[in-house]
Amino acid sequence: MSDAPVTATPPPPPPAPAAAPPAPTRTLQVVHEDDDIVVEWTLTTPAVDTIAVTFDPISVGAQEPAYAAGFLQSAGVDTLCVRKKREHFYQPLSLQRFDEITGPVLERYARRLAYGSSLGAYSVLYFCRHGFETVISSSPRVSAHPRLGSPHWQERVPFRHEIFKASKPATSGAVIFYDPHDGIDRMLVDEEIRLAWPHATYMPVPYSGHPTNQFLSEIGFIAPFVRAVTACKPWPVLERRRHKARSCTYFHMLAVACLRHRKLQWTERLCQGALALKPGMTEVQHTYGQALLALGRLDEAEERLLLFQKHHPHTREVLRSLEALRRERTRREQQQRLREFAAQAQRAGDGPGASAAGGRAAGRTFAGWLKSRLWPQVDRDEVLWCYLHLLGREPESETAVQAHLQAKGLQALLQTFIGSAEYGRRLSGDVISRHRDRLVQTALLAHSAMPRGGRVLEVGPPGWFGKTVREVLDAEKPSNGAIVDLCVDTALQPRPPRDERALLYGVCQRLRPGGHVLWAGHWPALPDARPPEDTERLLAAAGLDAVTTVKLPKVGGYLSLARKPHAA
Repeated sequence: MSDAPVTATPPPPPPAPAAAPPAPTRTLQVVHEDDDIVVEWTLTTPAVDTIAVTFDPISVGAQEPAYAAGFLQSAGVDTLCVRKKREHFYQPLSLQRFDEITGPVLERYARRLAYGSSLGAYSVLYFCRHGFETVISSSPRVSAHPRLGSPHWQERVPFRHEIFKASKPATSGAVIFYDPHDGIDRMLVDEEIRLAWPHATYMPVPYSGHPTNQFLSEIGFIAPFVRAVTACKPWPVLERRRHKARSCTYFHMLAVACLRHRKLQWTERLCQGALALKPGMTEVQHTYGQALLALGRLDEAEERLLLFQKHHPHTREVLRSLEALRRERTRREQQQRLREFAAQAQRAGDGPGASAAGGRAAGRTFAGWLKSRLWPQVDRDEVLWCYLHLLGREPESETAVQAHLQAKGLQALLQTFIGSAEYGRRLSGDVISRHRDRLVQTALLAHSAMPRGGRVLEVGPPGWFGKTVREVLDAEKPSNGAIVDLCVDTALQPRPPRDERALLYGVCQRLRPGGHVLWAGHWPALPDARPPEDTERLLAAAGLDAVTTVKLPKVGGYLSLARKPHAA
């Protein structure tokens, strides 16, 4: 055996890495531009054999990136983007003009695709009827449509395109996604598009909303689908039921449907589910706010509605919702004031169980008493009250009483009596015409304050409310009636303050405990006027307990109501 050393053979050097293919470069060219549209062509070097035509939806302007252009280019196809310079829904562009502009570009490619959403979905179906392998249309809609559009755009943009007709069927292939629960999209698809595209593949996606692409994106379907179409590969299967819980749009659309059917608790939970998936989805806030409003949770509803309005300040629906919320809040405040008024009347002896001398509502239940304040129809006692205290006489017939019972509320009844010719003969017509509202408000408060069997007496000029206080002061019998100062006309000479106080003291001496004084005065800004605060001090100095002061800004005056306290 030889002892010669063995020399190892070195391994061969690794092969040099293959040169990476050059990165594709893209060039943007403006194929056409006029006052209405611009057409942008993005071509790739090295050249590809597929091009996709797109149209911008309503929300995309010419200054923004073209709709889906970047996504389609990343999928390995060139793009031809038709863009609008203002919102005209591509109505200035005719079919013939579209073919003239795009024909020289499209004929360079072996495969032609089209892709659009909403307005873009309508446009690809309208302009790409022939010569395209696949048209992908998601929720086609055109708001200028004369029958299936919106009034806002119908008034601003004349519709020049042809209606889809069965007499002109399309020859291109198409896949059309839409929500069958969206009324406008469903009618456009079923009543027109199906006629012109009889061989298209229709894929209804329930509760996906408009546009359906939002839902399809949230469940991870639309991007793989478009990539499969561009690469000539089998389409993925749409598993809506399996993946719908991943979509905040699905929760929102289902909430809208529940709200429409007044399933308010379901609406609230679905809105919460949508916001849990996407807290920044402001569209959900409006639906949530409407549900809370219907549930009576006004403060929470207002917070949601204002949050939506912050991002969509000119939306009519949220303005109507906020107005409904304000009306409901006003209604509740009025109900609260009525409850407080009823409680105050009970404490003052005018509620249920009051004696005949101490309250008009004697013998009534509390529900009946409150109903008499709220029910629009007047009762017989109120009609007789108007005859006695405004006209100073008994009614001429039972027929006349029945006719006045048809009045819609006590205020309307008082307006009828105070506006009558007979009442006008008791007072100057000029005074009535200038102070009718004030007379009505004074009569309302006097009627509310007067105990059963009492009389309204006058401190001011006679004729407005029956006998004057002078006649009563000359009598020996104390009065149960309300004492009313009606010196409201600035042309009338006011009484000197000393005589005014003396007269008021005399009235209080003849007034029975529990009787009321109703003072009608001017605003402080008017000549010879007494401020409401001075009137309240004057009434208190005469030994009366103040009840309330009501300001009447429309007629330039105020009413102060006081009551003589019962003996300790």
